[in-house]
Amino acid sequence: HLGGDSVQVGDASRCSGNNIFIGGGSFHNNRENCIDIKDSSNVVASGFECYLPNNKPDEAGVILHDNPVNPQILDGNIYNVNGGIEISGQDNVVVNGNQVQANDSGIIVRSADVNISGNSITAPTCVVNQGGVSGSVQSGCNELMLYRDYGLGYRLAVL
Repeated sequence: HLGGDSVQVGDASRCSGNNIFIGGGSFHNNRENCIDIKDSSNVVASGFECYLPNNKPDEAGVILHDNPVNPQILDGNIYNVNGGIEISGQDNVVVNGNQVQANDSGIIVRSADVNISGNSITAPTCVVNQGGVSGSVQSGCNELMLYRDYGLGYRLAVL
């Protein structure tokens, strides 16, 4: 068990990460976040599993903060967490196709330019918009869409 994040990309005071893909993986049982993206650009996390049965009440499974640019959180399975995905201070964020089961809030967003859609959320509060948000934010708990991946860099929605 790690004393901090399972995966951290960038640090506002030390360095940033650019053009990084986090594909798959099971991140769990750490003291902080499964995935922590900060002060970086073009970071994609996709197809991962995240659970934190013992995390702090104010910790989210996935957190994006300190102004990352173009981060994408896609097709993750996030469960047994207090907060699912927390987004603050980003440009061009995409959160799509995730399954989130949280004890408190599914997705928390503030001061960000976002496209949040196609997620299935089970939580007392599904999506919390804390202000300063531009772009599109799904309004309900379940907007899950099925996709067929053709392996050519695009996905087709199956409605």
